[in-house]
Amino acid sequence: MVEDKLFTKPSSFAHEESRLVMSIATFTDFKKVLEKVFDTGATVILYEAGVGCGRLAYRRIAGHISGKEEILEAFMNLKSEENWGKMTFKLNLEYGKGYVIVKDSFESRFYGFSSTPTCHYIRGYLTGFLSEFFGRKVEVKEIRCVSMGHKNCIFEVE
Repeated sequence: MVEDKLFTKPSSFAHEESRLVMSIATFTDFKKVLEKVFDTGATVILYEAGVGCGRLAYRRIAGHISGKEEILEAFMNLKSEENWGKMTFKLNLEYGKGYVIVKDSFESRFYGFSSTPTCHYIRGYLTGFLSEFFGRKVEVKEIRCVSMGHKNCIFEVE
């Protein structure tokens, strides 16, 4: 697969080798510069990068853990440790549908007000991760966003 040639795969899903730490404010600045340069193309760039990274994250986690609930729990714990926000999965594991609720999403935390959802990277990441998790392509849509004035970011999985 092309993506396997493009990305390195650390041996551990816990990223024990080393970490890159970027402040959320710096990520928000990065995102806003992408939007200034690429306009709506920034949405596609962030989303597609998220999809690829989410797929690889699933493979790293699933390589160490078996069981659907355990994989989701490990994912939620890892993203919480990485300060992505507190994720809650409300999924029908048989049909691959439901919701992901993200409280205090890093992607919207300092973004400011927007008339549209702003968590494009997280949406892509969830799409890639959950597509691998369910063994088929799933669609993830952000239906509520803190940047739009909602309490939490909510992603619908179909």
